[in-house]
Amino acid sequence: MKNLLPLALASFLVVGCATTDTRRIDAAQTTENALPYIAPAVTLICTVVLDQALSPADRIEKAKLINHVATIVEGLTKGTAPTPAQLQKALTDYLPAEKTHWVNYVTSIKDLYATQFNKIDGNTKLAIDVLNAIAKGCKDATSSYVE
Repeated sequence: MKNLLPLALASFLVVGCATTDTRRIDAAQTTENALPYIAPAVTLICTVVLDQALSPADRIEKAKLINHVATIVEGLTKGTAPTPAQLQKALTDYLPAEKTHWVNYVTSIKDLYATQFNKIDGNTKLAIDVLNAIAKGCKDATSSYVE
């Protein structure tokens, strides 16, 4: 249960920090305002997974998987923006689904993306910016473990 707290905090951070202005802001502007907070939120999510490692070697293997997730997410930025379900499927198809922390990780990444995706009203550029921020967060979390 304690591992879910950082995931909930990350979602709250991205949603809460994006809406601090008291004037009416359109939904796409809210997502643009959230962009600087997405990579750190994803880094936090990734760190929770890395903390599940049973050994230093296991942590490196988890970091390699997360780093490859960044590559998958970046691959989804070609052409039209994927839906949250498409992002979830791409990650689920790659990561081992038999371990709860990976299922929670995929759900957290998908939920974070879905929160922003639902606000952008088909703005492909903005969706790609969100995906790039997600990829950056993955890479930032794993940079000290992978070359």
